[in-house]
Amino acid sequence: MEFNLPKANFILKTSDISVSNVIGEFPLSNSKGSINSNRTSITWNGVSIKDILGELFNNYELFNLQLISVAYPIGTTLYGATVDDRNIHFGITGFDWVFTNYNTVTRNTSRETMVSCLNFQGQGISNSNTNSEQAVYTFRKSITTDITINLYIINNILPNMNVGTIWPQIVFNFIITPVS
Repeated sequence: MEFNLPKANFILKTSDISVSNVIGEFPLSNSKGSINSNRTSITWNGVSIKDILGELFNNYELFNLQLISVAYPIGTTLYGATVDDRNIHFGITGFDWVFTNYNTVTRNTSRETMVSCLNFQGQGISNSNTNSEQAVYTFRKSITTDITINLYIINNILPNMNVGTIWPQIVFNFIITPVS
């Protein structure tokens, strides 16, 4: 029998910040976090990494973060103005990354790490994207942090939206494993 490393699971939901789907209520900011006008940049304030990790926090210094799934509800409209605007990759900041992304254009490392890609199907289709161990990112522990997830299209810009639309409520499911 193989011993599995201990791990912690946690979920970030846009609905933890706001359950509204009314376009006129965005951008918004409250004690839980902030969401921009199209729901393409979401920040969760004061996420307690120590509480998420429990006893693991006291026993390890480095941890691997893996995005396991991304889920969103059935769309009543097409997300994004074009097919390319629905091919999204997710950038995440807030962790003290040990190995960060290198930007070949600026020739610098970035505090933002791209954790996954997903094609948003849109109208009439719900989706849950599940990742394997293809994308694992290492960070140093911190007690709390503000976590921001940005949605980008292939050329690292925010996706264009159809007039009068915003991105759906999204659920991000992560696991964290200690690095020994």
